[in-house]
Amino acid sequence: MPLHYSDQSIIDSHQFVRQHCGLFDVSHMLQMQVSGKDRFSFLESLTCADIEGLPISSGTLSVFLLSSGGILDDTIILKCKEPYLYIVSNAACSSKIKNHVTKMMTKDVNDGKEINIKVLNHSLLALQGPDSYSVLRAGISSTDIRNFENLFFMESMLIDSIYGLNTPDGDIRLTRCGYTGEDGYEISVPSEIAIPIAEVLVKNPSVKPIGLAARDTLRLEAGLCLYGSDISEETTPVEASLSWLICKFKIIAIPNI
Repeated sequence: MPLHYSDQSIIDSHQFVRQHCGLFDVSHMLQMQVSGKDRFSFLESLTCADIEGLPISSGTLSVFLLSSGGILDDTIILKCKEPYLYIVSNAACSSKIKNHVTKMMTKDVNDGKEINIKVLNHSLLALQGPDSYSVLRAGISSTDIRNFENLFFMESMLIDSIYGLNTPDGDIRLTRCGYTGEDGYEISVPSEIAIPIAEVLVKNPSVKPIGLAARDTLRLEAGLCLYGSDISEETTPVEASLSWLICKFKIIAIPNI
């Protein structure tokens, strides 16, 4: 994703997303699946979320934590209808998070737990803005349209195609979320169809490709944290004003709280 596209200023890009719809290529993000019967307790031991308590096909913002309470990275965790959890975290922390999660998984597996981790080689497109629903709806198949229309914020579903594009495995995940403060969707797709999907989307006059600079101004205006700037390993969720991420049973478990 470039800083900005040559035919737009950063302000133009920012305002277009607020008024219409922007397409961000965020394929640099780390995407993982965690499966196995102990997947809930495993991820709950690494984050501050009540993952098992989530409704099926919904997700939450959370943070990976050090034993000191410092933040390793922020992340989106989805409790999928399929027998796995879907995780998206930051590209800048991808090596650190993969190493941390793998290390903790190895320890738990050696203790008899059943956990499997799969790093997805998928692209990730974020369609953000008030027109995102209508733009995507026009490309959803009749098989998936009813579920798409009933998809609320932080809910996720697998779809069979977008504008007729797909691969044999049919593994396209659509999640209603984003990093702009606008309504929008993140689309996890096999990399071989990412460019064709992007090309179809930007043909719509309500959609423009948007760069990294506007993504940063949009998230800043929305009050969303940026890892490495607003939060770090030296910051706890409480210090970052993210105590609302800490699930109640973990607060109750802390002595003197």
